[in-house]
Amino acid sequence: MVIAWLLLISAAAPEGEFQAAALRYADFMLAEGRDHYGEVRSPLFAGSLLIGNPPSLLPDAIYGDAARNQDIRVVLNLPNIYKSGNLAHKITYRGGDLADDAGLLHLLYSISRKTGDPRYANAADEAIRWFLAHCIIAETGLPAWGEHSGWDFRRERADHTGPPYQHHEFDSDWPFYAKFVELSPKVKAGEWTLLERWSRALWEGAVFEKDGRLMYCRHSALFVKGRPSGGEYAQFGMFPRHGGYYVKHWAVSLANSTNPEFIRFMETRLDRFLAMLEAQVKAHGYPTYEEKGRIEFVPGQVAGMASSLEEAAGLLPRYSSRLMRLAAACDQALVSAKAPLPAGEALDRFRAHPQGPGAAYFRSRFFQHADQLAALTGLAERTLASKGRKYNQPGRIPEQYAGAIDTLVEAARLAPEAPVYLSAAKRFGREAMARFLTPAAPLPRALDRPPVLLDGSVFPDFYHSYLGGDDLMWSLWRLGEALR
Repeated sequence: MVIAWLLLISAAAPEGEFQAAALRYADFMLAEGRDHYGEVRSPLFAGSLLIGNPPSLLPDAIYGDAARNQDIRVVLNLPNIYKSGNLAHKITYRGGDLADDAGLLHLLYSISRKTGDPRYANAADEAIRWFLAHCIIAETGLPAWGEHSGWDFRRERADHTGPPYQHHEFDSDWPFYAKFVELSPKVKAGEWTLLERWSRALWEGAVFEKDGRLMYCRHSALFVKGRPSGGEYAQFGMFPRHGGYYVKHWAVSLANSTNPEFIRFMETRLDRFLAMLEAQVKAHGYPTYEEKGRIEFVPGQVAGMASSLEEAAGLLPRYSSRLMRLAAACDQALVSAKAPLPAGEALDRFRAHPQGPGAAYFRSRFFQHADQLAALTGLAERTLASKGRKYNQPGRIPEQYAGAIDTLVEAARLAPEAPVYLSAAKRFGREAMARFLTPAAPLPRALDRPPVLLDGSVFPDFYHSYLGGDDLMWSLWRLGEALR
């Protein structure tokens, strides 16, 4: 069935190449990209693989040694290729990180819907089910995923850089909570579910009262229940985007709970958390970004929180009006400040209220990005932040092309009368395939040039979901859909 469909789209038009490439990647990940290392074979997908036939996990990462005056956030035996100002302490090298697999999971579910072949969706379900059953840290109830953590395929344990960075942190907004609810291990009556324990762990590990003031942090201690001190809050403070992730997670847990004990526990704390946000809005006009003693207005963070708050409002009727008022305050602050926004956040806020008072502003911000992309003949190398620049290898990564293609495809949907957007998306799709794919390898490589080690020696090409390899293939699939 899938082979016949692949032949059909490939023959129908040259644009069929995009979905054909995405399907080859998906087939390869099902056949060669899962966990067959260590003592336990699991359906988890590898986040990084040496490109070969067959592929293999990267060698175990060797991190810098502080005793030798080396930065412990870099790897000595692997290429240092990062997004923006990130370094190696935020990456899983030894196995997989479900939080980085969202693009792959989206692709697998979409292929099954399109072709009628259940194997792809089943593989995605199997990975999520196994993750929920085996990758939750017993001491805290937090999962080994996201920034700073993943699952070590060789040792069957949480993967992390080392003691300074044993954190739980949401990597981004998680789109598969419905699957978490469906596929979580069943519990006996009266026992707390996985999502309920996770919700409690977020409160105990990331929310803190200091000098009578409620605060929160983007990090939770992965292996230590609660937090022994408030020191990290003063340094790493409150990121509204992460506060939104917490509210959404708590809302999902509450909406699916039948446990009176958990409901009392969580509603009491959600009330306090929302009161904290309301106090910030009353004092400043927006939920505040606080780091190292500074209070700032960070537009992308505020927009991200607004979207999470509105998702939570749709799940919790009791809290809906409070959540929607907070989201409206976020939007009002953004519009009043004429704040610049990333394309994704601008599009989300426009789509949330296409007839709302801020609709024209959010739409114009989104199309600024789309118009700039459409005018380019190619994507420039990614910008390297000053932090870690001396380690970070320059070049283009798949994530850049995924973002550009997605923005242009969405612009084409909003303005179908303007063919320039879809034409530019197709141009970037072909550029991405030329830079990251070869006829012999279905996996996109992590960089558009040979990767090198810190000493300048060349390292073999490799795939990395953290750098957007799976996101690119999901974007190519959707580009093919738009062109068809």
